[in-house]
Amino acid sequence: MEAKEYEKAENVILDRTNNIKGTSILHYQRLLESILKVRRTEKLMRRYAKLLLMQGYKKEASEVLNEIEKTYEHPSSGFYALKAWASEPNQVDSFTYLLEKANDPVDKEWILYYKMYNLWQLGRNQDALEVGEDLLKRVTTNQIKGEIFRLFGNLVDEGELDKAIEYYEQARNIAEDSGDERNLTRIFTNESNVYFAKGMEEKGFEFLNRAKEIARVNLDIPMYTLIDYNESIAKYDYQMISYNELTRKLERIENMILKYGTFSLIQNYLLSLSSIFIFALDFRKYDEYIKKAEAFMSKEGIESQISRLEILKALRRVLSGENVSINKSDIGQNEALDYAVIKLLQDDIEEANKAIEKSIDENESKYFKWLIKIIKGEKGEDIINSIYKFSNGRSIFSDFSKDLIKCLKNEDIDYEKYISSGNSLTLILLTKILDKDKKKRVIELVKRMTRYDSSMFLK
Repeated sequence: MEAKEYEKAENVILDRTNNIKGTSILHYQRLLESILKVRRTEKLMRRYAKLLLMQGYKKEASEVLNEIEKTYEHPSSGFYALKAWASEPNQVDSFTYLLEKANDPVDKEWILYYKMYNLWQLGRNQDALEVGEDLLKRVTTNQIKGEIFRLFGNLVDEGELDKAIEYYEQARNIAEDSGDERNLTRIFTNESNVYFAKGMEEKGFEFLNRAKEIARVNLDIPMYTLIDYNESIAKYDYQMISYNELTRKLERIENMILKYGTFSLIQNYLLSLSSIFIFALDFRKYDEYIKKAEAFMSKEGIESQISRLEILKALRRVLSGENVSINKSDIGQNEALDYAVIKLLQDDIEEANKAIEKSIDENESKYFKWLIKIIKGEKGEDIINSIYKFSNGRSIFSDFSKDLIKCLKNEDIDYEKYISSGNSLTLILLTKILDKDKKKRVIELVKRMTRYDSSMFLK
């Protein structure tokens, strides 16, 4: 082919891959791989890197972008924005270099957005907020503005769920107007998490399903993996799948999470599984995953959930019979419930009550408050009526609320159900309000089914 024909063919490929989605991404990625074997131009390599990034292949995209930077002294517009996209959160200090090299104003806006995003991933929320607020004052691109509002929703104080929804709705309006389905998938996913935290089950699954469908159509593998994970956790919380089904599902998608997941997804996955296993009193699996979480967070310099990691490790030591003291100033909203569990196990009821007040989860915190009241000796129709009223229509805790009332009346509950569903530790806490004979039966049952001796907590 003559040079002009090559150039014409190249322009056709670039035009067709400008706004593609779904299976077309994979099709043109493979086509570009073939073309690049005979013709490696800066534009073709840059487009190939973008298609790789759209599928979560950061490492492979970085290799292509590094080749461009070595080959071309002045890469064209869009290159340094792709470099920022391909960067890992722990490379955030390199963004000063990218801003210095970029000449295109839109490139600079994208670089600052990815700096904000990476700071959030590292848990440096205040730094991320400052970058976002400064960028919002001068951003010219609607797509970037929508991305900023979405991250603002992630960055609000953990207890301000309604404020987070306001930001997500602003981001959603922009994404829908501009047809930005990639960001729309992320907005729906984030918003579903807020609705689940508020106990609004139907709304949560509605938004999660909308996100999943867009990710499926667009072949957005990183987001589909995240949604699959979120959906599994939500279904387990709402008793739609069993403990064994959950652990099998999560372990089955583990490789996908580790390959395509963001830093925040990977740490959430490792810490969530650690928490699930310790509540099931499966110490072998807990030890395996807490070590993975600690190694990952230490390697990548992640600060956002260090305190949650430490609380889970402290809970393990408490269950092993150690006398553990925790710095109360380190307790945040995300780990407040786990800290309350530690305090309840240590019979420090007042401190457990204070911790519950910090919790972001409106559902679990309510039930813990009632449990604490009952442990403190408060009984009667007022608590029973409050539990019935709050539980009405909230399927996530329908069984637990009924069992709490039965325990309040010193009636038997289905003890084995808690152990087989991975809630052995919850059963131990519930049993604290039962009489001596029932406590003895629970101790024997827990020991038989989990090999754990809970007698030190059920005196």
